[in-house]
Amino acid sequence: MKKKRPAQKRGRKWLRRLLVLFFVAFAGLILFFGAISYWVTNPGDFVEAVTPSTFLLTFEEFVWETEQGRLLEAWFIPGAKGSPGILLAPGFELGRSDVLSLAARLKERGYHSLVFRRSQKGALLDRGNAIGLHDEADILAALDLMLARPGVDTRQAGVWGVDVKARGALGAAARRSEIKAVVADSPFNTANEFLRLRLRRGIFPESAFIEHGCRWMLALVRGSSVENFFVEVPVERLEKCRVLFLQGENRAEMTRLAAPVYHRLRADKQMELLPLSRVRMMKAEEMEAYDRQVVRFFRSSLPVPEDPEEAAGRKARPGNQVSKPGGGKK
Repeated sequence: MKKKRPAQKRGRKWLRRLLVLFFVAFAGLILFFGAISYWVTNPGDFVEAVTPSTFLLTFEEFVWETEQGRLLEAWFIPGAKGSPGILLAPGFELGRSDVLSLAARLKERGYHSLVFRRSQKGALLDRGNAIGLHDEADILAALDLMLARPGVDTRQAGVWGVDVKARGALGAAARRSEIKAVVADSPFNTANEFLRLRLRRGIFPESAFIEHGCRWMLALVRGSSVENFFVEVPVERLEKCRVLFLQGENRAEMTRLAAPVYHRLRADKQMELLPLSRVRMMKAEEMEAYDRQVVRFFRSSLPVPEDPEEAAGRKARPGNQVSKPGGGKK
């Protein structure tokens, strides 16, 4: 028995070493995938120096928590009473300030609009974009807020979204009949497609191990499951909704991802190829052409009701009166 004690001690010593190495390696993997996941989901902080006031627009600001516990921030810009509302959902590398020119043009046409984003407050890994995991639920929460505002037509609404929010807009339209028109700029089918795209843009080599580790980490942090990365956007359920797909020559990789979604959609649809998809840096004429295209689609899909006072004033103008030949008192 005395001869076995040194061997037992050596065995326990090696076991402790192996356990320490295991925990160090496990912690290293957590930090490694945590860092990659943070980069994948965070395009950077957006300083919103431009607000609706810059465009001389009246607006209300909202910060609220969704049923899923996510914090959203929104600007509501009122339009004409009884007009439809258009939900503006900036994409992965866009902030609310980047789409205010579109909100201003919609306002000119009488539409209400609500521009929202996910709040940058909260846990470090939870601040970034959901890259398609929760964007649909966030759009539905923002839609409920917009439809609850006074003067907004609750029977019909439109949604404009870019990349991750374009996918979310299509998914939301499949679940809510109030959404009658969607402009989807550079959508994709599954969250895993966008994850792969982000990883290819980084310094990381293409690796199934890295991809799986990121899926696991993001599912853990976002309170989701790995299977949700492979869920397709349910465009087959879209029926009474018009959809405009916008594809920019500057995002050829997104055009390839959008094509299968477009072909699966059976609803009233059209696709337009533009020189530029919506990005942060656009020339004034490029932004104007883009905004004009979007507003034209919403005007044909969600017409704004004519103001009764304006209609009455137009009828009362002398130029609009028609006198019948032989009229007058006899």
